[in-house]
Amino acid sequence: MQLNDAHKAAFKQTVKAINPADEKRILSECKQAEKKAKKRGASHELLEQVGLLWNMLWEPGYDVSWSLKSWMLAGLAYFICPVDLIPDVVPALGYVDDLAVVGWICSLLSEEINTYRRWAASQPRGESWFE
Repeated sequence: MQLNDAHKAAFKQTVKAINPADEKRILSECKQAEKKAKKRGASHELLEQVGLLWNMLWEPGYDVSWSLKSWMLAGLAYFICPVDLIPDVVPALGYVDDLAVVGWICSLLSEEINTYRRWAASQPRGESWFE
């Protein structure tokens, strides 16, 4: 599934609406949403991308600008919302749109993701998404 310009424009409005008070709620709800997604057969690629964004936001000592953080939080908010373009309960297809949105965000943030991966590789191992 590819996002069209209308989807991207609507999502950009969501990014603008994200505020710092949303961060804690979104991050705390991600773990439960991840467990449901695994049970419902979400792709490993989606879960890996969601985990990467979560780690970038959660990792102590790694700072992300608010403009990038708002994109990450909006993507995670889309992931945790069960009713979206394709509701998550639809067998085999429910997470296709989530992968499209989260994948699009990861491609937009690829430079920051590469920076994070280099930083994370140099750090002692702490809590991470996949533990």
